[in-house]
Amino acid sequence: MRKIWRETFKNYLFISFSSPWLLALIPTIIIVLLLPELFHKYNFTLEQKEDRAKTKMLTFFNDINGDGVKDKIDVLNYRNISACCNFQENNSLLKKQFNFYGNLLNQENLNIPIFNDVTYDGIKELFVFTQKADSLFLNAVDFKESKVILYGRFITKIGDASTTARDFVLRPIINHDYNNDGINEMYFLINGGFSLVPRKIMAYDFKNDTLISSINTGSQHFVTPIKTEDNKLYLISTTKATDNCPQDFSYPYKDNNSWIFGFNDKLEFTFKPICFKGTSTRVNGPVVFNNEYHFYVLNGQENNNYAFAINQKGDVLKKTKKKALILKDKVIPVKNKDKKSVILEGEYNNNIKHFEYQPETMTVLQSHFTNNLPNSSLVPLKIDSNKQGFIGVNNKTNLAYLYLNNFNEELEFNGNLYLKSWNFYTQTKNIKEGCLVKVTDKYFLYTFLLTKATYYPYRFLLFISIYLLSAGFVYLPQKLRRHIVLKREKLQKEITALQLQLVNSKLDPHFTFNALNTVSAKVLKGDRFEAYDLMTSFSSLMRSALFFSDKDSWSLAEELNFTKSYLTLMKGRFKNRFSYAIVVGEVVNKKKITIPRLLVQNFVENAVKHAFNGIDYEGLINIRVKNLDEAVNISIIDNGIGRKKAQLKNNNNPNKSGKGIGLNKKQIEIYNKLYKTNITIEIIDLFNTNISTGTEIKIVIPNL
Repeated sequence: MRKIWRETFKNYLFISFSSPWLLALIPTIIIVLLLPELFHKYNFTLEQKEDRAKTKMLTFFNDINGDGVKDKIDVLNYRNISACCNFQENNSLLKKQFNFYGNLLNQENLNIPIFNDVTYDGIKELFVFTQKADSLFLNAVDFKESKVILYGRFITKIGDASTTARDFVLRPIINHDYNNDGINEMYFLINGGFSLVPRKIMAYDFKNDTLISSINTGSQHFVTPIKTEDNKLYLISTTKATDNCPQDFSYPYKDNNSWIFGFNDKLEFTFKPICFKGTSTRVNGPVVFNNEYHFYVLNGQENNNYAFAINQKGDVLKKTKKKALILKDKVIPVKNKDKKSVILEGEYNNNIKHFEYQPETMTVLQSHFTNNLPNSSLVPLKIDSNKQGFIGVNNKTNLAYLYLNNFNEELEFNGNLYLKSWNFYTQTKNIKEGCLVKVTDKYFLYTFLLTKATYYPYRFLLFISIYLLSAGFVYLPQKLRRHIVLKREKLQKEITALQLQLVNSKLDPHFTFNALNTVSAKVLKGDRFEAYDLMTSFSSLMRSALFFSDKDSWSLAEELNFTKSYLTLMKGRFKNRFSYAIVVGEVVNKKKITIPRLLVQNFVENAVKHAFNGIDYEGLINIRVKNLDEAVNISIIDNGIGRKKAQLKNNNNPNKSGKGIGLNKKQIEIYNKLYKTNITIEIIDLFNTNISTGTEIKIVIPNL
């Protein structure tokens, strides 16, 4: 019973796995995986590319009046004379231009403006920093009143008498109301490069037109603003040791070391600056976790790198070494299931990688999620309130990509971006056609349009079509193969039936009775040896007929042996009536040549039965086999009375003489179809001066 169930289960599996609907899944999956990205959910196309070399033009989208729709503001150098801004309210064709004092900042990083409602009327004002010679100024526009409300407010000078350099970086930090007057002050940092000064953090109070400032330091600041639950502001600044300051530089905290500074909203130190000695050191961070500030220190040699955490007072809480790894201060704002960890950008073996940092244990690891993040420096892109994207440039191929849907959607786009955090800026605005994306780098202002792909919802139709085509390609060969098998089986049944008729004609009771009588007569006459030979031939006929009854073909050697046994038996029965000879050429390989069963024997039998009726001479049957070119030629020649006389002698049964030959012809026709060959038969009547001298049968078997 168990064996039956096992066989039944095997048959069920075979039938199931041979189903075209199941087999079609395999090529479908392979084809779908190999298909190019034809069906992105979104299209990201370049609409415009503008050179910023002269105008330093920047485009910003900001909801100025709080109506939920972003307005467009262009900031540029007008005719290269002075800075200005062009304001275009949403759904309006009117552009308003406001001119400022000085030119846009002559600095490498982008001139990012500040939006702040300082008039407390619900409409944001625009603040733009400008430069004239070695001085920085601040300008502001009130869009509600359509006028400039701050024009050329002096901020600070760049450089001093000790250097002629005037390079610097200015970055807005945050808007925050430190004096509780209801209006946010604007915090920003200024880092002098080779100009060395200023290197400080400042805040501008518009209402009172006053500036507050941290002390000038000898190190450049990289500031992270942190707001506590009670709305207090802390500024954590990290530095890197660039070693630009001379030994006699007058300001403290020089850049021949790295530092961590902590400031409150009045820009006063909250703890004594922490020093990391050495010109090859750098501090990245912080990662904020449960009122802890986590940093990563690069100490020149990878084996000396370490992570540590401090509190708001600057006390070191914990520390751990991290070898052969560089973590940057760039936190990637991605959706991570584990809220107790953050995703950081880092480097490993000079390749950009992303790591999961777990502040509780200070563990750095690469998880399944971070392994799937691209090896690109990533810049966040806010598509709308619910959709976060990233723009990245692969550091190996320099190809630019837009990543959406938590990195599940990747769009390669045309743009040779100069991706550095201090000179790369993105802006978005939803319009009727889609989402307008402005990407600004050091050299160009790109305008892209992000739209939903028209054919994306129909991608499953393509997949279904591929599946149905695959099923068709699997089903049609199966059906054709099944048809061929059934046809082959039908032909085999037909040829087997024909051969069975031929075999039955050899084994009919009359034939068997006559054969046994012949043997017994020889025994009675005392011809024991001849009787033995006849019995041997008879048993050979029986054995071949029974053992090969399920075959439609056999070798030429087996066919000739069967024919020889038959002739021996018939010659013993009809003594002195005929003789025979079988001659096979030396190059004929009888064992390798395949021939339909009883093909030769049936023609020989026909000659024995009909060719020698009424002759007064000894009959002769010659069987010759030889190779001719690419075929084997079998010739069966008798010296009998010929076909016409044989037919006349069988008038009482006119179909008798042709029945066996008809079976042979039908047998060859089916055999040729079954085995895709071309065996031919030719029957030739032999004459000598119009007198019949016998018949020749020519059988040609192609060499396969």
